[in-house]
Amino acid sequence: MRTSNTKDYGVFSSLVCALPVFLLAVVLSGCASKEMKTYIDRDITAVIARHGQPTTEFDLPDGRRAFQWEMVDTDYIPDSVEWKEENTDSGQRGEVHHSGGYTSTSVCYYTFYTKPYGKNGWRVVGFEKPRFECE
Repeated sequence: MRTSNTKDYGVFSSLVCALPVFLLAVVLSGCASKEMKTYIDRDITAVIARHGQPTTEFDLPDGRRAFQWEMVDTDYIPDSVEWKEENTDSGQRGEVHHSGGYTSTSVCYYTFYTKPYGKNGWRVVGFEKPRFECE
């Protein structure tokens, strides 16, 4: 006769664990774009004062200038070890499952489009919406 010290709730358990992560993603989506919208019709120096110097800036064929910030995010996913033990007719037996133990890096770009104004100014006229993961 076999008895187990762990319970398996199958797919339902996975869904219950994933639901909070999904809800958080829905709530947070659009955060970067919302902040970027607040800079429309303002001088690019307002963005620079808040976020520092851009990583790069370049002129576009239509006379606009793009200012781009690059943000690199590195996360460490710690090693997780799960021990499953079973009592069997022939004694105890166990299994070890490892997960994690790696580094995850993602790169996000935030680009503002500007038009010249005044003597040396650049007014924000638009932006490139960041990837979903970067919101």
